[in-house]
Amino acid sequence: VQDLQREIETPHQNNLLDKDLYDEYLSRFDFNILDVCPEARSLIIVTAPQPQVRVTFKCNGQSLPCIIPPTYCLTTDQQLKDGLEEILRPEGYHLEKKRLPEKLIAVHSGLARYGKNNITYVPGMGSFHRPAVFVSNLPSSDDNWGELKVLKSCDDCTACMDVCPTGAILVMDVTERPIT
Repeated sequence: VQDLQREIETPHQNNLLDKDLYDEYLSRFDFNILDVCPEARSLIIVTAPQPQVRVTFKCNGQSLPCIIPPTYCLTTDQQLKDGLEEILRPEGYHLEKKRLPEKLIAVHSGLARYGKNNITYVPGMGSFHRPAVFVSNLPSSDDNWGELKVLKSCDDCTACMDVCPTGAILVMDVTERPIT
């Protein structure tokens, strides 16, 4: 968890992140896991299939279609927690949801890979998934923490860069860019 905190805060402290981006999205992570689980022994990262949601807003008589990405529907988190508790509670373990960088943890754990567009992709789900991180007193003998990895199919592809309306997607080594 301390490594995660450094990975987020070091680029900020070195002025490599836009201040507004950091203030809006990254400063809200809470790396103090002991406040929710004083006997914390592990982080559990899971992800569930979750398609995008299409909604239409009516404004001044006009219909405005909008697509809401999978990561903005929070009800899945409780479903994931309930399912994990069903497994852990009979064994005497518990877990708590914590606001940590889910995508970063998913990629470090090997569960997901980054695309050049900073979206995470999971085999069998693509980008339509909802990651959630829980702190638990479940002991873990395995340390599956790995290097950040980009999808192999992104190596020679520029599709997302070609259609990005702002030119915000740059070709960079995944270890050089701030990942959120």
